[in-house]
Amino acid sequence: RISGPLWVTGSVTIEGGSTVMPNDSSKSYALITDSNLTLSGGSLITGNAGSHILLLSTSTNDPAITLEGGANDTVVFIPYGGLKVSGGAHVKAASAKHIFAEGGANIIYDPDMSQLNFSSGSSGSTFGIKAWKETP
Repeated sequence: RISGPLWVTGSVTIEGGSTVMPNDSSKSYALITDSNLTLSGGSLITGNAGSHILLLSTSTNDPAITLEGGANDTVVFIPYGGLKVSGGAHVKAASAKHIFAEGGANIIYDPDMSQLNFSSGSSGSTFGIKAWKETP
């Protein structure tokens, strides 16, 4: 369970049936890496109506984040690299330089994603999105 923002300076691999989920059902949390993030092997990233996990990579790799099944209710942001979604993974919102989907991947924008509140750490304060718009 994630109970605050988590920043990893190397790569992140989630595999072997692991589950990553928010600790608080009313807050969303960010898992940030400077490198690649891979989810595979029956692992799960999940949230619910009031809380989500944001996966963010600052890597320029293509893909910088690979979700091979198990992702559910996930939000992904990769400003400089690519996203690969396959094997039935389900993504609620995604922004990346390149997005590659195959093999039962689901990338479905959920309007509720504009109302996310993220924890800023142990103080329990939150920040939210006040406005957003889609761009071509």
